[in-house]
Amino acid sequence: MDNNTVRLGFLGHAAFRNGEAFRGGMLITDANGKPVEFRSTTPVKPSALQRTLYGDSMMPHIATELLGVPLLKSVQEKPSIILVRDEIYFGVRLQIETPLFRMQQLAANSNPSSAYTKNSQNGGEVFTSTANYTSIVVTPHQSHPADLSLCKPILTEVFNRIDLNEPFERLEHAITYVHDNKVLEE
Repeated sequence: MDNNTVRLGFLGHAAFRNGEAFRGGMLITDANGKPVEFRSTTPVKPSALQRTLYGDSMMPHIATELLGVPLLKSVQEKPSIILVRDEIYFGVRLQIETPLFRMQQLAANSNPSSAYTKNSQNGGEVFTSTANYTSIVVTPHQSHPADLSLCKPILTEVFNRIDLNEPFERLEHAITYVHDNKVLEE
Protein backbone atom coordinates (compact mmCIF):
# COMPACT_ATOMS: atom_id res chain seq x y z
CA MET A 1 0.00 0.00 0.00
CA ASP A 2 1.55 3.31 -1.01
CA ASN A 3 1.08 6.66 0.71
CA ASN A 4 -1.36 7.84 -1.96
CA THR A 5 -3.85 5.09 -1.10
CA VAL A 6 -3.43 4.91 2.70
CA ARG A 7 -6.48 6.20 4.53
CA LEU A 8 -6.47 6.47 8.30
CA GLY A 9 -9.78 6.46 10.13
CA PHE A 10 -9.92 8.21 13.50
CA LEU A 11 -13.06 7.07 15.30
CA GLY A 12 -14.37 8.56 18.53
CA HIS A 13 -17.21 10.27 20.32
CA ALA A 14 -18.00 13.11 22.68
CA ALA A 15 -20.46 13.23 25.56
CA PHE A 16 -22.80 16.18 26.01
CA ARG A 17 -25.09 17.41 28.79
CA ASN A 18 -23.18 15.51 31.49
CA GLY A 19 -23.33 12.24 29.58
CA GLU A 20 -27.01 12.42 28.64
CA ALA A 21 -26.15 12.47 24.93
CA PHE A 22 -23.35 11.04 22.80
CA ARG A 23 -22.32 11.90 19.28
CA GLY A 24 -19.84 9.87 17.28
CA GLY A 25 -17.50 11.03 14.58
CA MET A 26 -15.01 9.69 12.08
CA LEU A 27 -12.21 11.66 10.50
CA ILE A 28 -10.57 10.05 7.48
CA THR A 29 -7.13 11.39 6.57
CA ASP A 30 -4.46 10.57 4.05
CA ALA A 31 -1.01 9.37 5.16
CA ASN A 32 0.06 12.97 5.75
CA GLY A 33 -2.83 13.77 8.09
CA LYS A 34 -4.74 15.81 5.52
CA PRO A 35 -8.52 15.42 5.99
CA VAL A 36 -10.26 13.49 3.25
CA GLU A 37 -13.69 12.98 4.82
CA PHE A 38 -15.56 13.65 8.06
CA ARG A 39 -18.80 12.11 9.26
CA SER A 40 -20.82 12.54 12.43
CA THR A 41 -23.80 10.76 13.91
CA THR A 42 -26.95 12.31 15.24
CA PRO A 43 -27.05 12.53 19.04
CA VAL A 44 -27.68 9.25 20.85
CA LYS A 45 -29.73 9.88 24.00
CA PRO A 46 -30.21 6.75 26.11
CA SER A 47 -33.18 6.90 28.45
CA ALA A 48 -32.94 6.24 32.19
CA LEU A 49 -34.54 2.83 31.59
CA GLN A 50 -32.01 1.96 28.88
CA ARG A 51 -29.17 3.00 31.17
CA THR A 52 -30.55 0.71 33.86
CA LEU A 53 -31.14 -2.24 31.55
CA TYR A 54 -27.81 -2.00 29.70
CA GLY A 55 -25.67 -1.20 32.75
CA ASP A 56 -21.96 -1.56 31.99
CA SER A 57 -22.71 -2.86 28.49
CA MET A 58 -24.32 0.43 27.42
CA MET A 59 -21.22 2.30 26.22
CA PRO A 60 -19.72 -0.63 24.24
CA HIS A 61 -23.16 -1.11 22.63
CA ILE A 62 -23.46 2.59 21.76
CA ALA A 63 -19.86 2.74 20.50
CA THR A 64 -20.27 -0.31 18.26
CA GLU A 65 -23.88 -0.46 17.11
CA LEU A 66 -24.97 3.18 17.15
CA LEU A 67 -21.75 5.08 16.40
CA GLY A 68 -18.88 3.02 14.96
CA VAL A 69 -20.52 0.64 12.51
CA PRO A 70 -22.97 3.23 11.11
CA LEU A 71 -20.13 5.72 10.61
CA LEU A 72 -18.03 3.14 8.77
CA LYS A 73 -20.96 2.27 6.54
CA SER A 74 -21.54 5.94 5.73
CA VAL A 75 -18.02 6.99 4.71
CA GLN A 76 -17.19 7.04 1.02
CA GLU A 77 -13.41 6.96 1.60
CA LYS A 78 -12.93 3.59 3.26
CA PRO A 79 -10.09 3.61 5.80
CA SER A 80 -7.11 1.26 5.48
CA ILE A 81 -6.62 1.35 9.26
CA ILE A 82 -8.94 2.56 12.03
CA LEU A 83 -7.57 4.10 15.21
CA VAL A 84 -9.59 4.56 18.39
CA ARG A 85 -8.67 5.81 21.84
CA ASP A 86 -11.13 3.72 23.80
CA GLU A 87 -11.43 -0.05 23.93
CA ILE A 88 -15.24 0.22 23.88
CA TYR A 89 -14.83 0.40 20.10
CA PHE A 90 -13.22 -3.05 19.85
CA GLY A 91 -16.66 -4.53 19.10
CA VAL A 92 -16.58 -2.69 15.77
CA ARG A 93 -13.64 -4.85 14.66
CA LEU A 94 -15.78 -7.98 14.94
CA GLN A 95 -18.16 -6.58 12.32
CA ILE A 96 -15.68 -5.26 9.76
CA GLU A 97 -12.67 -6.42 7.76
CA THR A 98 -10.58 -3.29 8.35
CA PRO A 99 -7.87 -3.49 11.03
CA LEU A 100 -8.81 -1.48 14.12
CA PHE A 101 -6.38 -0.48 16.87
CA ARG A 102 -6.65 1.16 20.24
CA MET A 103 -4.04 3.88 20.43
CA GLN A 104 -2.79 5.24 23.73
CA GLN A 105 -0.26 7.96 24.30
CA LEU A 106 2.58 7.09 26.69
CA ALA A 107 3.19 9.53 29.50
CA ALA A 108 6.03 11.91 28.67
CA ASN A 109 8.22 10.44 31.40
CA SER A 110 7.55 6.78 30.46
CA ASN A 111 10.38 4.53 29.40
CA PRO A 112 9.41 3.10 25.98
CA SER A 113 11.43 -0.09 26.54
CA SER A 114 9.66 -0.95 29.82
CA ALA A 115 6.32 0.02 28.28
CA TYR A 116 7.10 -2.30 25.36
CA THR A 117 7.49 -5.28 27.71
CA LYS A 118 4.24 -4.50 29.52
CA ASN A 119 2.21 -3.88 26.36
CA SER A 120 3.59 -6.80 24.35
CA GLN A 121 2.00 -9.06 26.95
CA ASN A 122 -1.36 -7.47 26.09
CA GLY A 123 -0.81 -7.79 22.34
CA GLY A 124 0.13 -4.13 21.95
CA GLU A 125 3.27 -2.54 20.64
CA VAL A 126 5.02 0.70 21.50
CA PHE A 127 5.78 3.00 18.58
CA THR A 128 8.37 5.72 18.88
CA SER A 129 8.76 8.45 16.31
CA THR A 130 11.88 9.80 14.66
CA ALA A 131 10.04 13.14 14.63
CA ASN A 132 10.05 13.20 18.46
CA TYR A 133 6.30 12.81 18.91
CA THR A 134 5.21 11.29 22.20
CA SER A 135 5.43 7.49 21.98
CA ILE A 136 2.19 5.58 21.53
CA VAL A 137 0.98 2.08 22.28
CA VAL A 138 -1.05 0.43 19.53
CA THR A 139 -3.15 -2.60 20.48
CA PRO A 140 -5.21 -4.76 18.09
CA HIS A 141 -8.42 -6.56 19.01
CA GLN A 142 -7.52 -9.77 20.84
CA SER A 143 -9.25 -11.83 18.12
CA HIS A 144 -7.14 -10.17 15.41
CA PRO A 145 -3.51 -10.12 16.63
CA ALA A 146 -2.17 -10.48 13.06
CA ASP A 147 -3.52 -6.99 12.28
CA LEU A 148 -0.51 -5.52 14.07
CA SER A 149 2.15 -7.24 11.97
CA LEU A 150 0.14 -6.47 8.82
CA CYS A 151 -0.14 -2.75 9.59
CA LYS A 152 3.10 -2.10 11.48
CA PRO A 153 5.07 -0.86 8.43
CA ILE A 154 2.31 1.63 7.52
CA LEU A 155 1.85 2.85 11.09
CA THR A 156 5.61 3.25 11.58
CA GLU A 157 6.00 5.26 8.38
CA VAL A 158 2.99 7.47 9.09
CA PHE A 159 3.96 8.05 12.75
CA ASN A 160 7.38 9.24 11.65
CA ARG A 161 5.60 11.90 9.58
CA ILE A 162 2.61 12.99 11.68
CA ASP A 163 1.60 12.97 15.33
CA LEU A 164 -1.16 10.36 15.44
CA ASN A 165 -2.66 11.96 18.55
CA GLU A 166 -3.37 15.27 16.83
CA PRO A 167 -6.17 14.07 14.48
CA PHE A 168 -8.11 12.92 17.55
CA GLU A 169 -8.02 16.52 18.80
CA ARG A 170 -9.40 17.72 15.45
CA LEU A 171 -12.06 15.01 15.59
CA GLU A 172 -13.17 16.06 19.07
CA HIS A 173 -13.37 19.72 18.04
CA ALA A 174 -15.34 18.81 14.90
CA ILE A 175 -17.84 16.68 16.85
CA THR A 176 -18.32 19.51 19.35
CA TYR A 177 -18.80 22.02 16.52
CA VAL A 178 -21.40 19.81 14.86
CA HIS A 179 -23.22 19.36 18.17
CA ASP A 180 -23.10 23.00 19.25
CA ASN A 181 -24.39 24.12 15.85
CA LYS A 182 -27.10 21.43 15.84
CA VAL A 183 -25.94 19.92 12.57
CA LEU A 184 -27.88 16.76 11.66
CA GLU A 185 -30.56 17.41 14.25
CA GLU A 186 -34.19 17.39 13.31
